[in-house]
Amino acid sequence: MKKKVIFLLIMTILFNTFCISGVASENSEEEVFMVEKKDFSTGEISTVEIPVVDEADEAEAFIPDGESIIEGRNIIGTDERSRVATELSNSMMPFRGVGLLEVTWNNGAVSWGTGWLFGPNDIATAGHMVYNSERGGYASRIVFYPALNGPKGPANGYIATNVYASVDYLLGDEQNDYAVFEVGSNIGNNFGYFGWATSISPGARIQSIGYPGDKPQFEMWHCYGVCQRLLQHSFLHTLDTVKSQSGSPVYTPTDTKVRGIHIGFNNELINNEATLIQGELANLLYNRRNH
Repeated sequence: MKKKVIFLLIMTILFNTFCISGVASENSEEEVFMVEKKDFSTGEISTVEIPVVDEADEAEAFIPDGESIIEGRNIIGTDERSRVATELSNSMMPFRGVGLLEVTWNNGAVSWGTGWLFGPNDIATAGHMVYNSERGGYASRIVFYPALNGPKGPANGYIATNVYASVDYLLGDEQNDYAVFEVGSNIGNNFGYFGWATSISPGARIQSIGYPGDKPQFEMWHCYGVCQRLLQHSFLHTLDTVKSQSGSPVYTPTDTKVRGIHIGFNNELINNEATLIQGELANLLYNRRNH
């Protein structure tokens, strides 16, 4: 009997040791990546772990009750830019999910760009709209004006509270030109917000909405085009875009899912370019929408 008790005790110890070791091993294998966070209220900068999950590959758009969604036309051309009618930007997604960015830098300079809602209080944009080493690093202030569509200019703006940027981008890797930030109010529950997906093919019909700098200030414009060529972290597209449209959503109009973030003109490949929604960016969007 004594031998049996000792045997059971040994087996119990071995079993518990194996289980604990197995759990620890399983947990240690959880894939994570790091982003940098700036808290605008305190100025504190820290690094944050973002877990990698399968669910991040695709997410649905949110359309508030009583609102509808308008699909893009099946038109592709060299210049399809059109002014968004105020009745559409006031009442319909995807236009209500886009907003103007007013970015103030540490040297006092002000930039204008575009951002888009992807969660209740979550906005995505280009990384260079929140961080610029030549202007002192992180912006000192970012204001988001949802569904703004001139000509009166900014009215109800929402100030960024926290911003998250790719560590690789901050170290000079321009392939990770993206950022997200939060505001202190769940405005997405009123305006609606985009979904996203991590797949796109050359030839796919796409659309974008933003605030082109060559048009009257504060006016919302949209255009159509196609995905032209896939690169490792981005894709080239035929959308007609200019300054101040950095950060605009590049999405498939049939499902309002963003496939990329417009970042500017690729001088080497002589075409407009968007950062792909994939990998770390997709997981960052998922993490912040569900935080």
